[in-house]
Amino acid sequence: MSILRGKRLKDQPLEIAKFTSSANTDQRIVEHVISINIAHTLSLLREGAIPRSDGVKCLKALLSLDPQKIDIAVSDEDVHVTIERLVSELAGPSGGFLNLAKSRNDQVATALRMEARRALANIALELCDLISALLTKAKAEQNSLMPYYTHLQRAQPTTVAHVLLAHAHALERDLERTFFVLKNVNLCPMGAAAGCGSTIKIDRKRIAKILAFDGVLQNTIDAVATRDFVLDAIFVASSIMSNLSVLCEHLILWSTKEFNFVRLSDEHVSTSSAMPHKRNPVVPEIIRAKSSQVVGKLIAAFSIVNALPYGYNLDLQELNALLFDTFDVTQQSLKIATQLVQKLEFLKESLDRATKDHSLCSTDLAEWLCVEKKIPYREAYHYVGDAIVHGDLKADKAQTLSVLDPQKSVQKRATEGGPSKLSTTFQIRALSAKIFKVKRRIFVKLKIFDEVPLKISQEAKKEVMNFDS
Repeated sequence: MSILRGKRLKDQPLEIAKFTSSANTDQRIVEHVISINIAHTLSLLREGAIPRSDGVKCLKALLSLDPQKIDIAVSDEDVHVTIERLVSELAGPSGGFLNLAKSRNDQVATALRMEARRALANIALELCDLISALLTKAKAEQNSLMPYYTHLQRAQPTTVAHVLLAHAHALERDLERTFFVLKNVNLCPMGAAAGCGSTIKIDRKRIAKILAFDGVLQNTIDAVATRDFVLDAIFVASSIMSNLSVLCEHLILWSTKEFNFVRLSDEHVSTSSAMPHKRNPVVPEIIRAKSSQVVGKLIAAFSIVNALPYGYNLDLQELNALLFDTFDVTQQSLKIATQLVQKLEFLKESLDRATKDHSLCSTDLAEWLCVEKKIPYREAYHYVGDAIVHGDLKADKAQTLSVLDPQKSVQKRATEGGPSKLSTTFQIRALSAKIFKVKRRIFVKLKIFDEVPLKISQEAKKEVMNFDS
């Protein structure tokens, strides 16, 4: 007989039970749910809300559970009922105290946040590795000239380093966004129960501390009803994947014969079943496609929560698969993109040939005419433009030779954030120092999150030992 349905409701047909069950996705939060139940039981014991002997029996049962061996039955509906059922089987009637002053509503919200914070920290770590790979490659390519493009047309001379740093800076902002989301995720809903708290005294702040949260959500309805943290997490993943897609699009273009700026390693390409000469950039293509999938999940997530009445609704359960899949795809894509960047080979001969186009320095010449010859810039702009149209832009005059030299053009661009070696060296050093500090922060957070099950088990064992002695 179902713990929840009892004799009050008839058993559901298996087809309907499967349709509404979250058994498939809940496997991911089993460990968190066990930790939450231990923390809650310790709180009930501390407040004297349940008999100590019953509480200790619940703790013993919870401590005996192995998250890897728990099979969530469809008939239980979800992991929360499965855990309560298993505890009741081991602890007898004492297991009936387990759900006092809590609900699946605050429990699932807490477990999701515990899973999300760990996943976000791991994504941040992968971001650091990719940024570091871009910085390493940029440092090696500071003297490699290439055209900068607008509208996919050659625009101005720059360096490979400058372009790679543009991608690194975009991903560094994603890193900042990830930490912002992580801060909002790491707030504890426990104690909110179904949404209006409980008549039983519960120390929410102490439970939050035991579970390694930074604080509690201040409104109990909001604590169980909101899934803005899910939207935030999928959004930041969408931003990361979008930036990865842009990077991959560049690599796909650059690896074509038309550009021939870069060679992808053999492990990141495939070939044709019919055309033996083909080196197809399949890895960046798949990352590009997965970016669209993640953005699709963001739209799906917003569509689910849109116009829901504030309180718990089972619609929210459908967000879980979207969230978990987003985490997996993003983390895997970042890892593979890092390997892709590390093994890139830039083709200097093709890059040099592409930067010999004097029109790349047309802006330099217009600026030189404006400053040196005191010609209004717009007049100089049209003069240079007409010279290009009529094929008169040549570097055979001593006074224009220096102006139309792409290497000198790049080094003159000492603008902060620009392509000169001085500027790219500063960018590389600044970003490298920041990533080093951020990685240390991430390792500290992951250590704290990963130690929750062990620390909470130790506290529960201490309570059991004190009772038995």
